[in-house]
Amino acid sequence: MRRWSIPVALVVAGCGSGAPGPRAQEPGALRSIGYATLACYGTCPVYRVTIHPDGRGVYFGENHVRATGSRPFRI
Repeated sequence: MRRWSIPVALVVAGCGSGAPGPRAQEPGALRSIGYATLACYGTCPVYRVTIHPDGRGVYFGENHVRATGSRPFRI
């Protein structure tokens, strides 16, 4: 039991970080919402979409999609 007490204490002490988490920000301070798909062993589409609160968005197509590359849009 004693041999685990020091490593466990070091691991628990190392869990905290000085960076503020999402809950430490102002309420309603949303920066963006993103969605991404990952590759598979077939022809799955691989793309990312990011939408900002002001209505700007960016689509980035990578594999097995009609439009590849970065495509800005507005909603």
